[in-house]
Amino acid sequence: MLKYLMLKSRMPGWLGLAVLALLLLVPAAGQAAKSRYDKVAGSLPALRDFQVPQVTREQLPNGMVLYLVEDHDLPLVRLSAMIRAGRIYEPGVKTGLADLVGEVMRTGGTERYPGDQLDELLENMGASVETGMDEASASASLRCLTENFDEVLAIFVDVLRHPAFPQEKLDLAVTQAKTAISRRNDDASGIADREIQRLYYG
Repeated sequence: MLKYLMLKSRMPGWLGLAVLALLLLVPAAGQAAKSRYDKVAGSLPALRDFQVPQVTREQLPNGMVLYLVEDHDLPLVRLSAMIRAGRIYEPGVKTGLADLVGEVMRTGGTERYPGDQLDELLENMGASVETGMDEASASASLRCLTENFDEVLAIFVDVLRHPAFPQEKLDLAVTQAKTAISRRNDDASGIADREIQRLYYG
């Protein structure tokens, strides 16, 4: 008991010394950090001026709104379309239908270009056309060289307006979805994401 009281009585002194040492060291450390920062900051080149791109907005007679941003650094065209659709519109008894549509709309090709032929055609031009489905929106995009834009745009429109949805591609997508479901517990991050969604939304 006496030993405990002696140790307890000494504690404030030790704490005072520790605080004093920290107060003496902090200014020196701060000056050293400041001097290192000055050396690094002085050696960096000046940043280039950032020019905010000009956005052009156009509205078509059917109500569609277009946004155009020009960038001539590379001879590329990128186009994205957002469509009012998504998983929130699918019936509860048909969970997964929206994702199936978003995938097979592209992989299944169109009435004019079957899926495999469409893949080869786009690959030969170094272009891409993709479709997908999110929670509250559907999306479609294209990327191509400027010189091929007219041809790729026609394919893009054909995919959106005349998708074929061949049965073999639907069956393949369903099989892949079932495989993904059977393996979903192999990834810890996927489990965590599902649990967070369940806790947030029920």
